[in-house]
Amino acid sequence: MTYYSRIVYLAGPDVFEADPIAVGEKKKTICKCHGYTGLYPLDNEVPQQKSKEELARLIFEGNVNYIQMSNMVIANLNNFRGACDSGTMWEIGYALSIGKIVVAYAEDLMAIPELVRKHIICIKASSFEECINQVDNMDFCDYKNIFICFRGDMIYNLDAKKYDIRDADAVTSFKVGYLYGRDVKPKVTISDKRSQVEKYGTECCGYSVEDFGLPYNLMIWFSSTLVDAV
Repeated sequence: MTYYSRIVYLAGPDVFEADPIAVGEKKKTICKCHGYTGLYPLDNEVPQQKSKEELARLIFEGNVNYIQMSNMVIANLNNFRGACDSGTMWEIGYALSIGKIVVAYAEDLMAIPELVRKHIICIKASSFEECINQVDNMDFCDYKNIFICFRGDMIYNLDAKKYDIRDADAVTSFKVGYLYGRDVKPKVTISDKRSQVEKYGTECCGYSVEDFGLPYNLMIWFSSTLVDAV
């Protein structure tokens, strides 16, 4: 791996694990052993006395800042509650749009939406360590981001595409994140916020879904304009 890619943002649904801090520390230790600096979402220090809305915004801004600081994003896209994690998909889209190298790993690469697979580097791996061992042997000197044309003047629907409420629309999350990186604030809509409460519970990432009617992911909410469902 070339020297300029030594700062890595560690994206993925690991923050929802039973002991997310321990998971993050393990990943950062693996990074250090390979000569990289790992930035983990929960490394952001946010004042707990803030309101839930302010706290959510600080988390959002902290994660965006980490992606900007990094040369590469390594994303865990293994199955999470039935599909790829929507927040991770947003981060991949955003990172890609601002010129970062994006690597994703999963046991089943076909579970990653085709649109996403064709624009990022995908590694078949069941663990972060297995992935980074492969990254070590890659040469990114000729890596180039390809501009993707997504319309910023349409309404993106965030409803799940299958009957299972866990199947968040990962492609939409990817598109909204990409557009945000292009300084576009797209309009999004969701018809059933209750399904998101069932999916995540009332408390998630420091905010309450029920408190102010967020769609299922704070990354999407802060990067878009929420409109009434049609």
